[in-house]
Amino acid sequence: MNYSTQQLNEIQRLSSLFATIEDIAVMIDVDPDRLKDDIKCDDDAKKAYQLGKTMRMLLISTSTSVTR
Repeated sequence: MNYSTQQLNEIQRLSSLFATIEDIAVMIDVDPDRLKDDIKCDDDAKKAYQLGKTMRMLLISTSTSVTR
């Protein structure tokens, strides 16, 4: 599926909040099964999803190491 820039940004933003794929699909008005499949094989959707999650994990990791 061809996602708009706005949808990709929303996938990234919501995944950074650890939203489930199902919740993200509802928010961007896409079939959840379609989004799951696209995150597995579509470069743009996969990148947006992974980038959001990774950025948040790094932020958490960095903030926890500072407080130690």
